Amino acid sequence: MYSLRLGNEQSWLLQADKEFQPWLRKFAAVMRLKPSEPNGHPKIVFTHVNSIDGAGRDSQNLIAMRIGSNPRTKDIICGIGEEAGHEFDIIRMWHSLNPVYHKALAARGLPLHAALIEKNGKGILLAGPGDTGKSTCCRRVPPPWKALCDDESLVVLNKRRRYLVHPFPTWSDRLYKRSQKTWDVESHLPLLAVFFLKQAKADKAIRLGQARAAALINESAAQILSRSLRGLDARKEKRLRLSVFDNACRLAKTIPAYTLNFTRNGRFWDSIEEKIGNA
Repeated sequence: MYSLRLGNEQSWLLQADKEFQPWLRKFAAVMRLKPSEPNGHPKIVFTHVNSIDGAGRDSQNLIAMRIGSNPRTKDIICGIGEEAGHEFDIIRMWHSLNPVYHKALAARGLPLHAALIEKNGKGILLAGPGDTGKSTCCRRVPPPWKALCDDESLVVLNKRRRYLVHPFPTWSDRLYKRSQKTWDVESHLPLLAVFFLKQAKADKAIRLGQARAAALINESAAQILSRSLRGLDARKEKRLRLSVFDNACRLAKTIPAYTLNFTRNGRFWDSIEEKIGNA
């Protein structure tokens, strides 16, 4: 059993039946989760897919996994199918975060298709779809800057109404490149700003209006959550999309957002520092 605790005090226990414990150990290692004893927090339980076929369970069919809920508790039941192999193992890990993201979404948070870089204990998101330069920027950023993840981040809102951001795994690297990299998912930083990457001939950051920022944040979140829409009925999908849009608008009101025009060999971080100052 492993514990996953987020900066907004959202907590989960991850538990698996005996046959799936080796897989859970790998999953926990990717996210650097620590073993835990039962503590009363909601569980994500990994079991055989046939175990969630019973009546009263509102389940969702995904690739190699079915996710449902226990009607008597707040626990999530993840049913693992018969498919075997490295690819299915990683895809299941990927899907297993859906309940975490959905609960964060209900608490005004958002998963974003964004890299997370850090300076002086503050988080900056570099957002954009694939092949826009997130990984390149993370490789190039110099000390004292530090790249914490290069593809997927989770923004949460704590009780003090402050936005915090967590680094999450680059699952495509684990899937296709068989990367052995791990991510400290429980670590979090205050979110200072979001920069939307755009390759250009000169490095420059341009402040976005609130409406445009909200639209881009919504799009970035939708790119991550698209994988969790499979098997949802129209009513639930609509509710999820509305929550994403509402949370994107709220985030855009609070956190400044910019277009970051950057060059492959330039000092794009100077443009970031120009906007955030000594914060």
